[in-house]
Amino acid sequence: MSLLKKILTQPGDKKNPRIQEALQVGHQTYKAGRIADSEQLYLEALDLSRKLRSHADTVESLFCLAAVHAQHDPPKAVHDLIQCEQTARSHLRDEDLSRVLNDIAEALTNLGHAEEAKAKYSEAISLDQRTGDVNGWINKLVKLCALNREEGLYSICHELCVEGMKICESHKNPPAMIAMSLTYVGLLRDVLEAPEVAKQYMRKLEILVPRYAEGDQRAEYEYQQACSLLKTGPLDEAEERMGRVALSARYTRQTRLLQSAQLALAALCVARQNFAGLHDVLDHLSHIEDDHQKSKVDLLRTRLALHHGRLREAIEIVEEIPQQRGWLEMERVLLLAVLEARMGVTVQADAYLRYSDQVFQAIRSQTPLEFHDNLQRKPEVVELRQVKELLV
Repeated sequence: MSLLKKILTQPGDKKNPRIQEALQVGHQTYKAGRIADSEQLYLEALDLSRKLRSHADTVESLFCLAAVHAQHDPPKAVHDLIQCEQTARSHLRDEDLSRVLNDIAEALTNLGHAEEAKAKYSEAISLDQRTGDVNGWINKLVKLCALNREEGLYSICHELCVEGMKICESHKNPPAMIAMSLTYVGLLRDVLEAPEVAKQYMRKLEILVPRYAEGDQRAEYEYQQACSLLKTGPLDEAEERMGRVALSARYTRQTRLLQSAQLALAALCVARQNFAGLHDVLDHLSHIEDDHQKSKVDLLRTRLALHHGRLREAIEIVEEIPQQRGWLEMERVLLLAVLEARMGVTVQADAYLRYSDQVFQAIRSQTPLEFHDNLQRKPEVVELRQVKELLV
């Protein structure tokens, strides 16, 4: 059999060294900022993969093109992802298809297509259930939980966490248990205002993490420990620990964790009325790209401008923030109410307060019943009461 024929008849889930080499050159070109050149290289790799019927390489080439097109032509990126999915469905095994759907879901999330992303995660989870891939199953549940949390769908998020914990226990899978527990701890402490329940899971993690956690999980555990201290104190120790998390994340290039740690340090500065420190932290967050994280940064920038009495600037910042979901929307509207009150526009301030009450009721409706009483302790609810008293 000729070499060409061997290449043409190779299994669809095997990768071709020649195409992989072309893709690597494309990656290097992309990192060097030569976007148009990298696009051409990826197109050439795609064309070759199709000619050689190297389906795994076709999928990878389309992903690379989607990453390029996401920068300047999002609809084209979505089209790339659709083609990628079609190829994977036709030629890849369930295990590989699950990974492809996971990557497509992540890409769709970054492109702002949350509902489509959820559908891909759900289908990938079904495939993991069929193949018995518990780690993959839980990994996707964690991401699905994060999407629902950003959308303020806290009951769904809680259900996913409870489901995930049961799966991990039944399969006796410590790494998966760590991943799910870290997600659940954050939800309990920061969203459902149940720090005591969160503590119970942190105690379990104290046993599991040293024995079973890998690098990223250990870093996430350190971050959750620091977040717990931000709630309970002492704040000096919380600041020191979160600073170490940020430093480590910068060294290991864990961008998302670094940004989360810096946002936590910024929130601590607000709590301590340390606005000089807040200014310094915000400087490190000036180039953030994630829309959800960017909204958090802009809310902090609004508070900084408000503290310095720059009311017009503060209003301009907060009015540029898109409408949010859940607690983030509550904070946005409360800041608008405070700013309008400070500007003397009490009618508009009252309107924002009425809307904030509606937002709170929506949050309650999306929160499990057993946590409703806890919501009165949320900082946003405390601030709502304070703003109402201020306007009276």
